[in-house]
Amino acid sequence: MFVTGVPRRPRWSRPPTRPRALLCGLLVVVASVAVSVLGIPAPQAAAHAPPAQGSGVSVTSGGGFLNSTSYEAGSYAFAVQQGDDFYLVTARHVAPTGAAVYGSTGLLGQTSSVSTSRDTAYVRLNQDKPDGHLRIGTAADGSSVNAAVDSVATRGSIAVGQRVCHSGYAESTQQAGGYVCGEVVDVPASCSSYLVAAGCQITMRGDDGQQVGWLGDSGGPVWQSVAPGRVRLLGVFTAVSSPAGGSASLGHFVPAFDVLDDLGGVPIRA
Repeated sequence: MFVTGVPRRPRWSRPPTRPRALLCGLLVVVASVAVSVLGIPAPQAAAHAPPAQGSGVSVTSGGGFLNSTSYEAGSYAFAVQQGDDFYLVTARHVAPTGAAVYGSTGLLGQTSSVSTSRDTAYVRLNQDKPDGHLRIGTAADGSSVNAAVDSVATRGSIAVGQRVCHSGYAESTQQAGGYVCGEVVDVPASCSSYLVAAGCQITMRGDDGQQVGWLGDSGGPVWQSVAPGRVRLLGVFTAVSSPAGGSASLGHFVPAFDVLDDLGGVPIRA
């Protein structure tokens, strides 16, 4: 890997923590696998609301946010352009329709488009075009480790066995350096064929069975290193699962091509 980093705590405001049983929110059980989305509900967050207004800020995709509607924290994956407007792509369950989304320095924008069949959403930015980089890690001094978006995975190009990483703003992920890596273990047929109505979700497994994601990672970027400082963008991290009741060693993501087929736009590259 070309990414380096040391454990750091997140530097953006987070809602008050609650017991894990209350944090998991949506829990779906399929056979012996429990799948949970990675939002962080905080009903009492009215006392911790973000600033009422923020000015335009520079956006490097891959940062963290708090929305002012349900007070959930999450991460955003990458940026797209539709016409003259720019959007951050994230998970729908942490940025519902109409949610005002705040980053570390102020208001980023508002959720304007959500998928009805996929766990993805577009946050329209209140600022100029993002710069086409992803925040993929955290350096020793707490600054971001960024990488240019070199390319975007196309339909049929993601295969079982490929090396893959995801970045997120969960505290545990930040303490691990800002990212978690593993390999692709499942690519459904709908990810290779053009079945827009069916949707597509790819599964990755963490290295050595380690936990692959935590509450707050939802919506973050999934990527592969292709050269120093350059990555191939794969998709949007949305959930984890625990096979046979074990640790959350499987992560699930909506591939970028499926997001774009469903909601449109052109990915912004550096």
